[in-house]
Amino acid sequence: MRSLLSILLATVFISSGFVSSVALADPPKDKSSAQEAKTRQAKTKKTDDATDQEMAKRPMSFWMEKKLDHTQSILRGLATRDFESIKEHGIQMRLLNKVEGFVRRRNPNYRSQLHTFERVCDDIVSHADRENLAGVTLAFNQLTVSCVSCHETLRANDEEHIPLKVKPKDAKKK
Repeated sequence: MRSLLSILLATVFISSGFVSSVALADPPKDKSSAQEAKTRQAKTKKTDDATDQEMAKRPMSFWMEKKLDHTQSILRGLATRDFESIKEHGIQMRLLNKVEGFVRRRNPNYRSQLHTFERVCDDIVSHADRENLAGVTLAFNQLTVSCVSCHETLRANDEEHIPLKVKPKDAKKK
């Protein structure tokens, strides 16, 4: 339940922007500004709904491509000892993981992979924060293993749901 709440909060923050929601929370000073605030809130809600729908429509390859970009940036940061970049991209990967996890949450094997991925991203951020190159390198290696394992899980799940076209053994060739 706690992780579901985290995912929902991450989705809300990403899709609507925390700053805009805080700005709308100020109480209006007069009736006209109260009406303007209601109008802005209604527009924001429509935008949020549209953003959520747009996120759901994106193919999974979109999220994988984003994760791959961040992974490459982490590797670049490792090679150049750019701990700020490593930390930034580790945080972004953790957020992407939450959003993507919200979309694919029905697969229990995938959920297990999500938890592993999140833990490894936390390790990357933690080691980068302490400028521990060996720790980030080890966590990055674990991230790679996590990615490969997750994709194996997804492929296995896809194969289970693909109907096989098998010819009966007794079928006569004409």
